[in-house]
Amino acid sequence: MEKRCYLFGSDQLPDGLQPLGRDQLQEIGSWPGEVPLLFKILCSVDTRLCPSVLFHPCQDQALLADFAQGLAELKRFLQKIRHPQLQSDIRQTLELLQQPDWQYRYLVLETSEIFSHGAKTKVWQNMQLCQQLRQLAGEMTLTLQQLQLPQSWHNQVKKPGLLARLLGVPARPWQPDQQQLIRSLGFSGWTTHKAGGPNKLDAATPSQPDLAGSGQLC
Repeated sequence: MEKRCYLFGSDQLPDGLQPLGRDQLQEIGSWPGEVPLLFKILCSVDTRLCPSVLFHPCQDQALLADFAQGLAELKRFLQKIRHPQLQSDIRQTLELLQQPDWQYRYLVLETSEIFSHGAKTKVWQNMQLCQQLRQLAGEMTLTLQQLQLPQSWHNQVKKPGLLARLLGVPARPWQPDQQQLIRSLGFSGWTTHKAGGPNKLDAATPSQPDLAGSGQLC
């Protein structure tokens, strides 16, 4: 099964003592293998470690953030994107995240599936991600710059040197493919059903958790 990160909205603060019920969580989105930039920006304000809402009990294996302030930060970022291919995605994203039933107090970013096995390792990786989310300005600026460049510039290749030519190393692009960059932002990761639908966590069923050294399921 493909391992994913999951993003939830909630008005309840996860305490790790009792799992949050289906009526206390709304799935906002999910993404395979990593945390996409749009999820990062949304979770970049007042970010801190919190217990997992998928695996119990697993302390500090998820991230908690302020939904309203994170959404404001995401809106500022999206308003700077001028790429014509993304304008429809931007409108749909803002409509979805601003729907009245989705105005939760908190965001919970679940990373248990995509991080390495072992409770201590997962907590350390979560701490690293938490630090990264507090310092996103550089990544956001670079992404905006790359989106503003024409596709023809992305297609330019760096000519290999003499040794590389002798070894048959092919030329490579100066910059990552722009379409790949667009796909990796995370626009297609939002949950499309409206809030209040049945079985809010059905689309976010995690894979079988590993047995941590402490005996907890994490």
